[in-house]
Amino acid sequence: MELSQIYTLLVNVAAVLAFTMPIRFLLAKHLGVDAKAELDQTDNAAFGVAIGGGVLGLMLMLTGVMSGEPMAVISEEILSLLVYGFLGSLLMIVGVLVQDKIVIRRVSLSDEIRKGNM
Repeated sequence: MELSQIYTLLVNVAAVLAFTMPIRFLLAKHLGVDAKAELDQTDNAAFGVAIGGGVLGLMLMLTGVMSGEPMAVISEEILSLLVYGFLGSLLMIVGVLVQDKIVIRRVSLSDEIRKGNM
């Protein structure tokens, strides 16, 4: 394995971690709950499943960005990951908001997740 491939791999892993780690806190903020309390004390499985779904969706999106040949210059690889990562995250957030406010208006998913209803 060449040194440039190792750098590309490290950049990809760092980007994945940077985009997936905040999901727990962003979902908790969206629901208006404390993430640590929901997972540790309440043992809310619905909250855990919601986090897992968000991470899985983000991983699928980032896999598309990382697939294929690595860019010739590492800065281009970083820029590509950042741009597509932010755009994908933004589209996922818009999708959640559209689902909550337009598609499923009669059911409050936030309330159901808080109750632990899967």
